[in-house]
Order: sequence, then structure tokens, then C-alpha cells
Amino acid sequence: MANSVPLWMLLLLGFLAIGSQVLFVRVSRRIRSRIAKEQPFAGLVKGLLTWALVLTSIGLWVLTVIAALELVPETEPLSHRLLSLGGSLFRAAEDVIFTPFIKRGISEISIYTVLKVIVFGRATSTP
Repeated sequence: MANSVPLWMLLLLGFLAIGSQVLFVRVSRRIRSRIAKEQPFAGLVKGLLTWALVLTSIGLWVLTVIAALELVPETEPLSHRLLSLGGSLFRAAEDVIFTPFIKRGISEISIYTVLKVIVFGRATSTP
């Protein structure tokens, strides 16, 4: 392994990922502590926050593994295939979320529209 990556780069990548994870958890805890229990949607907001933390953490660690694969010359082609697959999965998810499933006149309802109504209490038209 003459062209291998220096160990300090892999360690730095690991420390950055761990530091980011700690930051996510601390921010999540601070936000959760500021949500009053008597608020009508406190449970929903805390649940959404938990899901956001889990999904963000998964994304962080997947990207960390792909970045580590990218740093090692022997595994670089694998990281390119994983990034390509991730890009196509992201585009497919984007299509599902933003494509309207109901069209009535000028009104279009998509998963994104439903989530906006749940979170913000109203739907706004997009230009």
C-alpha cells in the first residue's frame, strides 16, 4: 500500500464525524428542553426532532464511511458507485415527495404540501 492515505487523515475524519454527532445531540437536547410539555403539539415536535436527529446521524455516518472509502485508493471505485447509487435514490425520493398525487383545477397536493400543512398550519403556493 504505497499510495495509502495517511492515518492522521482517517483519524481527523473520524474525529470530525464524532464531533458533529455530539453537536447534533446537544442541539437536539437544547431544543427539546425548550419545548413546554403543555404545548398542544409538544409530542409531535419532539417526535419530529427525534426523527430528524436519527436521519441526520445516519446521513452523517454514511457520508463519513464514503469519505473514508474515497481517501483509500483501493476502495475509491466503491465510493464512486455508492455516491452514484445515493444520488439516484435521492432523486427518486425527491420525485415521490414533490410529485402531486391529487390534481383538482389549479390545486395540486403532494406529500410536501401535506407536511407543510401539518407543520405550519397552512399551505402556501409555490411560484
